[in-house]
Amino acid sequence: MKLCDHLRSRGLLIFNNSLGCPTAQPTHRSGVLVLAKPDIQHIRQKLMGSDTVPHTAATTFRHYCQAILMWRHQLTASAVKTFCVNDWLDRKSVASGVCIQLNGSRTKRSIILTGEEEEFLECYLLKLRPLSLRRQDQDSDDKGRFFLGDSGLPLCNPSGDLRRLRDKYLQPVSEGPGADSVSDPPTGQASASMSMQEWDAFMKAFPMSLHGNAPSRDKCVEAGYPRYRPYYVKWRDLQLRQRASYMSRSLSKTSGRPHKASIQSALDKESWTTNRPLVHDVLKAWVPPERQLKDTWSILTSVMKQKWKGLAIKDFGMPKGKGVVAVMPFSKEVVICDYHDTVTSEAEGKQKRQSGFLFFIKGKETKALCIEAKASPCTCHPSLVIYGRMINHSKQLPNVKPHLHRIDFPDGPQEAVLFIAKRDIRPGEELLCDYSVTRAVVN
Repeated sequence: MKLCDHLRSRGLLIFNNSLGCPTAQPTHRSGVLVLAKPDIQHIRQKLMGSDTVPHTAATTFRHYCQAILMWRHQLTASAVKTFCVNDWLDRKSVASGVCIQLNGSRTKRSIILTGEEEEFLECYLLKLRPLSLRRQDQDSDDKGRFFLGDSGLPLCNPSGDLRRLRDKYLQPVSEGPGADSVSDPPTGQASASMSMQEWDAFMKAFPMSLHGNAPSRDKCVEAGYPRYRPYYVKWRDLQLRQRASYMSRSLSKTSGRPHKASIQSALDKESWTTNRPLVHDVLKAWVPPERQLKDTWSILTSVMKQKWKGLAIKDFGMPKGKGVVAVMPFSKEVVICDYHDTVTSEAEGKQKRQSGFLFFIKGKETKALCIEAKASPCTCHPSLVIYGRMINHSKQLPNVKPHLHRIDFPDGPQEAVLFIAKRDIRPGEELLCDYSVTRAVVN
């Protein structure tokens, strides 16, 4: 028994258990992490190299990150669900890694991650979470949560995600009523049909194309894949997703979802005789386009509700203080957020003497105006963060610019200052604006 405990403490798995060693649940948890780690390292390498990975691989990577927190650091499912981006951005470096203060859970606590664990979670935040945000509907809200599902909404069942990760790498067996564990795999092999490296080799032998056909059984066997079926099924599944994504992009002319009749009409024009996506598949793959100045309804909704996705507040420490960082990519000329508060004329603004910020701006065909941001938070959204007020100044490296825009609010047209991306912005970048003399700090 002592030998079994010693081997398990070193992260080893025990198979063909003839010694009668007890099989405790933590052993299975550590075993899953050990078996999955090569795939996770490979996925991270591809993501950080700007390569795309299959949807199933991205999901497995997210499940593994959740498992790090729940299995290795003993966080509850509730704590993982309420884990926020701001908690991650405010992490502190310590001798053994990074310390994270969890402020969203009922019982506030801190955990210390190793450098490798930090790399995995940072990769998810910068490479995979933005994909979920892009799929988020206009009326949805991610609540600033770190882990998001495919639709861009917060997780509902982290425990279920970990069961799926366990079943992927440990062969599940029939369990009796109330059983909460699985037996050891009889052969010491993961139940997954293939590793990421094997799949990449198969894709290199049989590249996927939008209009191509799946490789036949004879070609797979000839290429050295006698157990061709799992590869064939996965190849067709990925092509189906690719075709659905292609159709959704071709129909995304406006910010609204495409109509079912339009989708069916577009599908009928394609020459695909097999592996055709359905209308439901195209709608599922649809991603809202990035917000442009012409998307008046989308801008109006975001200004009124102060819901701007893809942004987070980060504390950079003294003397800089807090600022705004992007947690999803923004393309050049995309509307990011607004500078929000009371709008007055330039003359009225120059007469102000109270503390606060006065933003003077003039459009091409508009008289000069002043936006007074003396109240924090603003009076109309007292419980929300106004991202536009938190954007720091930079004269040398600005990546956003202010734009005066007229919006037709329900109570009448009004001017608003929108921040537009000056160039493509990557996740993790701080948003910076050259306020120069257009912004006056009074007193």
